Amino acid sequence: MRWWEELARVVVPVACAGCGAPDEPWCAACRAALGAPVRCESGAPRLDRLDGRPVLPVWACAPYVGAVRAAVVAWKDRGRADLDPGMRAVLASASRRLAPSLAGVLAGRELLVVPVPSSAAAVRRRGADLVGGLAGAVAAELRRS
Repeated sequence: MRWWEELARVVVPVACAGCGAPDEPWCAACRAALGAPVRCESGAPRLDRLDGRPVLPVWACAPYVGAVRAAVVAWKDRGRADLDPGMRAVLASASRRLAPSLAGVLAGRELLVVPVPSSAAAVRRRGADLVGGLAGAVAAELRRS
């Protein structure tokens, strides 16, 4: 670490967004909680039809609890822009892992990556459309894969 980075950490200390460990924006243990994407339609009840059958396939890299939830909330709602590269890296990795499965399912049909839209007020407060940026990163990685 360079001397000015060390000085900056003394003046403005950083802690892991997931567990609060010092001197690490997002520690390896908390990042490791995000693994390979798994199908999880049962955890997304708002996406079923009225008869209970799923409309859309849903994948997640981890349950939205504990350190994962803390990191996402810190990134989205607490101004932790330093987590953006890590969030994009996690979703890029998940996209690479999903690409072969999606290619088989799509059979030449178009795939749309659609972020849950943020309100205009949330985008202004955050200074960026964070979720839209992630969707763009996922779409780019899927095109490459």
